[in-house]
Amino acid sequence: MRFRLSPASNNAQDCRDLDATLARLHTVTIKAGDAEITAAGGIDGRMKSLGTGMYTLAFELSGLRLDVVADLSGSPAMLTVTERNHGCTWAARPA
Repeated sequence: MRFRLSPASNNAQDCRDLDATLARLHTVTIKAGDAEITAAGGIDGRMKSLGTGMYTLAFELSGLRLDVVADLSGSPAMLTVTERNHGCTWAARPA
């Protein structure tokens, strides 16, 4: 599934610098029960299962820790990215 993230309107300025990078197309691929996420700009990795259709991954971008959650169990599926210190969020449905 492919997602194009959009920022929440109340994101802090410290997070807005990431908007262009996170707006790039993200692809979540499921192979034999394993999930991987890839996107331009070096965002990629194997996601950990949280249960049926739910996957997570944490990574650092521009000095900020970002937590990614892919909920593929719902209709529509959702991809969310959160930064806890500033309370920033980006979210998308499949593109």
